[in-house]
Amino acid sequence: MKLLLIGCTGPSGRVLITEALNRDHKITIYARNPSKLDPSLKDNPNVNIIQGEMTDEARLREALHGQDAVLSFLSPSPNQQTDHVITDSFKVLFAGMKAEGVMRFVGTGTPSFRDPKDKSTWALWFAICLVRFLLPKVYRDVVSYSGMVAHETEIEWSWFRLMWVNSKPKTGKILAGYEGDGKMSFGGIRREDLAETMLDELTERNWIRQMPILRTV
Repeated sequence: MKLLLIGCTGPSGRVLITEALNRDHKITIYARNPSKLDPSLKDNPNVNIIQGEMTDEARLREALHGQDAVLSFLSPSPNQQTDHVITDSFKVLFAGMKAEGVMRFVGTGTPSFRDPKDKSTWALWFAICLVRFLLPKVYRDVVSYSGMVAHETEIEWSWFRLMWVNSKPKTGKILAGYEGDGKMSFGGIRREDLAETMLDELTERNWIRQMPILRTV
């Protein structure tokens, strides 16, 4: 498949890039700062790197043209100046996807955005309250752009909410569910497990227009 990867210059993104290439996908990486990427990617015939801002509609549409799907690790920064940085990015991204006819999307968020299937648990409630108190701009942005995804009806999206991500070796065992459903417990997900799950979801389509929480077992 031809995939556009966004927000992938960090540790999780680099793992996703590696896994996508191992599966013989042709990838385009759209990044504000491509210097954070592995320099060897420039010589890979299956990789196209485009530098640009998420709010640059023309540049983003250039990256979207001809793609089969978009995978995203876009997330807020603790030092961002406003509470709508990533929300603004998603507005431009989704408009560009529709204009270019790219209708498949897999992305990540956090349980700060509550799904109707969630039931409150003390541990997650406390964690969300902590984020809301310590990082109010981040919290408001997460809730805003996650809500925009949840209400998107044209694009076929799958949205994975993550408590935290770590670099421990993969287990190949993922638990997907909802807060308080009797099987989901507080915990993180390993980057390799996350990358495999996101890429599997492109074709398996188990979570179309759903927002499960993910964790490694």
